[in-house]
Amino acid sequence: KYDYAWMNKQLDTIRTQLGGSINQHKAEFLPSTQFYAAWKRDNASLQAMATELYEWLSIPVFGNTVIQFSKITPPGLYFIDEDGDENIHISTVHAGSPFQSAAVLAHEMMHLYLGRKGLRYAIRDDNERLTDVATIDAGFGVLVVNGMSHSVQWFITIIALALGRIYWKSQKLTFGYFDGKDYGGFYKKYLSKTYG
Repeated sequence: KYDYAWMNKQLDTIRTQLGGSINQHKAEFLPSTQFYAAWKRDNASLQAMATELYEWLSIPVFGNTVIQFSKITPPGLYFIDEDGDENIHISTVHAGSPFQSAAVLAHEMMHLYLGRKGLRYAIRDDNERLTDVATIDAGFGVLVVNGMSHSVQWFITIIALALGRIYWKSQKLTFGYFDGKDYGGFYKKYLSKTYG
């Protein structure tokens, strides 16, 4: 169901509803070394990253936008509170990594952006996947991919198999609803189609 044709349909929806691509720069957001190097594992560092993303998207900060780390289960949440303030909360689990925090922030910033533009699907999973595609269209693909990690300890698996035991350990981080392989595949095809 979620193949490249589906992604293209979402891109068409985004561009039709918004009157063009989200990315007005016609380039990818390439984080500088300072973007990650200034990381201090705190809310101020997260807000500094958000400021760069706001500038890239050419959108203003409205009212009292709250961007902070919170003890939440999902990687991130975007919501509007009872006072009408926009909130982006990133799980404290990711505070140790500027790469993971930036990936989650990029996804949640797209919720904010699409919400302001009135583009939202009623079905949650479809809305989350639309947001994933929007991160690619906005130029944030590098940020999201930088935050993903997949490591498999093959040498331990081979030794365990040689001893007659099955052992598998894997770490896989994804932010949004596509796994790293699907997101990376969509991103690669998007780059090829967009930039040749």
